[in-house]
Amino acid sequence: MLIDKKFKIIVRLTLLLSINIIMFTLSPIHSLADTLINAKTAGLSTSVSNNNQRLQKIIDSHSKDKTTIYIPKGTYLFGNGGILLRSNLTFNFAAGATFKINNGQVLYFVYSSPRAGYTGGIRNVTWNNATFVGNDINGQSSITQSLNHAQQVHFNNNTFYNCEKPNGHFLDIDGSRNIFINQSKFYGFNTDEHNDYKEGIQIDYSDRTAMSYAVSSDQYDELPSYNIYVNNNYFLPVMSGQQIKYYAPNPIGEHAVYNDGKSGVIHNINFTNNVVIDPKPRPNINRATINFNGVNNITIQKNRFINIHTTGSANYIRIYNPIKKSVSLKA
Repeated sequence: MLIDKKFKIIVRLTLLLSINIIMFTLSPIHSLADTLINAKTAGLSTSVSNNNQRLQKIIDSHSKDKTTIYIPKGTYLFGNGGILLRSNLTFNFAAGATFKINNGQVLYFVYSSPRAGYTGGIRNVTWNNATFVGNDINGQSSITQSLNHAQQVHFNNNTFYNCEKPNGHFLDIDGSRNIFINQSKFYGFNTDEHNDYKEGIQIDYSDRTAMSYAVSSDQYDELPSYNIYVNNNYFLPVMSGQQIKYYAPNPIGEHAVYNDGKSGVIHNINFTNNVVIDPKPRPNINRATINFNGVNNITIQKNRFINIHTTGSANYIRIYNPIKKSVSLKA
């Protein structure tokens, strides 16, 4: 690991015996060093059935550095449990690199928050070109990103294939801000009629009951998520030949307001330039492909909802405000 020490020059002008003397003081600027890790060289393996501990060790090995983890081509299997992320992480996946889970198991990438407030969690996490794959053999397996008080998180050009939790989400964004989801693909939602309203990308509050993965030491404070940008993505069905096996996921939304919005409501949500193909038809106007219960300042524009193998819905977008009084916005 190379550390580039930088210095700043402080110039002081001092008058001594009527002579201008320029004094220079060198002081180091303390900044995070950049570390690049090849995950396969560091222990991630395509020949084991569970890489959870191996990836956790890689993440923890440079806990104070700004770290980029390179995932070489190959399929890496994972099992039940949570992998705790930290601040200042970038995952760069090579073409053909895949994280996969089987046999009804559930994997979580956990953005924990040991302190309350928007600054209590982790920040600066980026996923580039990642592929996450589940299947329905021996039960639906899933991979979920569970965020509490996270900020500055980017998902760029990722693929989420048949890995949404049957009663959950691909991305669970709780009490978080400045989350960017761009040019990614989300495939399929294998669920039942009791959970078919669940969102692929859930925008929610910092509340223990809302979390996909609750860390016992985490702090929860009912803060709403805000500044969420979902742009240029595809939400697609899983096909079996020319037939739909699983409808496209419900792209984005939220279905509950916590503490009657006393800590604020979900706000500044942007869903733009996305394509949704063959979502589950909604014959009832009280259900929709995109649903928000209690939201402020939401932009939904330049999206396309396309039905190829399904009939259309009575309602594609439903925004409902159940709060009877005004609330403050937390930012």
